Amino acid sequence: MVFFCLRYGYCYYVQFVQCYILQKSVLGCFCCRLLIIDNFIPPDDKNKILARAEFDEEEDSWRLKALARGGSVEFCVVYISVGT
Repeated sequence: MVFFCLRYGYCYYVQFVQCYILQKSVLGCFCCRLLIIDNFIPPDDKNKILARAEFDEEEDSWRLKALARGGSVEFCVVYISVGT
């Protein structure tokens, strides 16, 4: 697929290709992780983890609520890295 616009020039094309490659890489990593989760983690455990997960928009990361101990709830930050 070749997409080249004379108005924006070659830099636009290079950015487009870089974004396309990054998107394809991230999608491949996501699909691989999803296959591992679906095939190797029991459904009950998967549902427990999903019930505890929440997204923190300020830090742009996922958090897992820890199990309540003594009436207080602690948080564990889980950073999801994007492979480059």
